[in-house]
Amino acid sequence: MGAQEGHPGSWRTAFLLLWLGALPSPDESELEAVRAVLHRPSGTEERTADELANGLVALGPAAVPVLYELVTGRGLELLVGEEWRPADWSCEPEAIPGLCLLALERAPTDAVIKEIERALADEPSHQDRLVLLRLLGAKGSAAGLALAFRDAAELGDLELLRPRVRTALREALAAILRRDPSSWSLLDKALAKLEPATREVLVDAIGDTGQKQGMAVLVRLLQAGQPSRARVVENMARLECARPWDLAGQTMEHAARLLNSQEAAERALAARVAGSVHALEVIPELIALVDDSEPLVSRCAVEALAALADLPLGSESGAWEAWHQRERNWRETSWTPLLDALVSARPGPANEALRELVGHPLYRHEAALAIADCLALQPHAVALAACAELESLGSHWALPGLIATLEQAQPQLRAAAWRALRALTGEERKLVPALWRSLVDA
Repeated sequence: MGAQEGHPGSWRTAFLLLWLGALPSPDESELEAVRAVLHRPSGTEERTADELANGLVALGPAAVPVLYELVTGRGLELLVGEEWRPADWSCEPEAIPGLCLLALERAPTDAVIKEIERALADEPSHQDRLVLLRLLGAKGSAAGLALAFRDAAELGDLELLRPRVRTALREALAAILRRDPSSWSLLDKALAKLEPATREVLVDAIGDTGQKQGMAVLVRLLQAGQPSRARVVENMARLECARPWDLAGQTMEHAARLLNSQEAAERALAARVAGSVHALEVIPELIALVDDSEPLVSRCAVEALAALADLPLGSESGAWEAWHQRERNWRETSWTPLLDALVSARPGPANEALRELVGHPLYRHEAALAIADCLALQPHAVALAACAELESLGSHWALPGLIATLEQAQPQLRAAAWRALRALTGEERKLVPALWRSLVDA
């Protein structure tokens, strides 16, 4: 990231206009250490943004306040001086706030949280508040949860209607809840004091976390009647899909009764959710809703059934009834013999059993769980093929079994299980069982 020639003073004018009326800038003594990091000694090679940010972090906690001031643009003119000499610097002036922000994201958490508290006390600008939310998310500390809620309260419900503001708050809350388990107990105490718009953002953030602790919070909010039932139930479904081994069935405990609601919107909601969480137990109710007098409800029921079956059988309830009966008959007569064949010593029958088990999408989650749990018992070639099939099934039910396989299988099967885990989760963790175990034990 070398310096580039530009128009001296153009950057200075832009920043002065942007930050006109800002708080007092840092004094010269506070800026000298930062200047030393960003200056390029004669004859040295160019440094990357990471290297420069790490150099700023190395200044220690005492530098956090001046780094924050530079992030907001205050003190930038004092830092670079009256005349900009590109050859003397490792970066352009416009890049300095971003480098300081990157450094703050890596700086000691306690010092950054203290600076955020100070900044909030000084009635920050709208733009500064977004920066503070980004820093709170980057630190991911329970100590920042109350500060995020305070920032949201001071922004106000009208500001939280803006997509950019909602996104900043949502990402900060999700990062804190995901990374610091102690934040859930603090959240439980804060719920009653949250404004409606903040509660809405919180519900979406909980859905983003994929953490089982979030289900109890969502149940409380559902019982409180705020935010809307639809928003809460849909995020319950998101959590259940992320961690089915912990949360299977919990969404429909609260949504199933809505399938018979007098309100069309509630019937449609329940149908959508049933499809997303693969709720086999309510298939008869979904089939009944195919003939619902409300087009929205009928369409949602058909879409839910199509998601369950992975088949487009149309809008005739009779076709869905016949399909469901066929699938149930297959499950009752074939399931156990196929699982027995899968772990037999004969690769041919085992491979045939694998193909048949994954060929019934209605039971794909049950199949994923069963196949993943016995990978080490399957003939080696079949087990390798099974890992590829688990990738195709796309079911998180396979995660615990795949992780167990990392701990006990021979190298080739471990590698296949690792590949399947990365495909199913989008995670790029190393082939270290403990790293993956934390994914399902958290």
